[in-house]
Amino acid sequence: MSVKLTDQEKESIVAAYTGGQPVALLCAKHDIPRSTLYSWIKRYQTLKSSTQSDVCYNDYHNLKRRADKLEEQLKVLKVAGCGMSAPLREKLAALEKLYGQFSVHVLCEALDVSRGTFYNHIFRRKEVTYYDKRREEMRAHVKDVFEESCQLYGAKKICAVLAEREIITSPKYVAGLMQEMGLSSVRKDSKREYSG
Repeated sequence: MSVKLTDQEKESIVAAYTGGQPVALLCAKHDIPRSTLYSWIKRYQTLKSSTQSDVCYNDYHNLKRRADKLEEQLKVLKVAGCGMSAPLREKLAALEKLYGQFSVHVLCEALDVSRGTFYNHIFRRKEVTYYDKRREEMRAHVKDVFEESCQLYGAKKICAVLAEREIITSPKYVAGLMQEMGLSSVRKDSKREYSG
């Protein structure tokens, strides 16, 4: 049975990889699968910024995710025709027109409207069913777990994490949502990216 390693120990193994030690040797030495080492490299490998300071890949990934989210919110603000200070009714009307073009999470954060309020507004329309609302909520849950995993988890693993959070669904349903949103695990490309 393998011993659970601390973050510092994982970082040390990644540093050894960065220093030139072969993947096969590190995996044999520490009794870990290659896929595990590749995921640690994604999470802990230090990158050089334009100012030549060290940046942990995990920090870089989190900053990039935040930047991408802010960019989406900016797109919403550009086409919404109103700002965060507009009356609620005006904001809801603007968001309703954009529903389906952006995730509900992005829409609501862009104009500072609670998701519950927005869903209540949308749900009043007869053509929006409980299924539509549930599907949108599941898309948000799936995307959250996918991003939290640094884009490593596939449908089965995301399904397992959601189950731990008492959100029950199937890997097939999650896979369909991931395909809709263009989410694909980087783990599939790990061997190609980090062959050694």
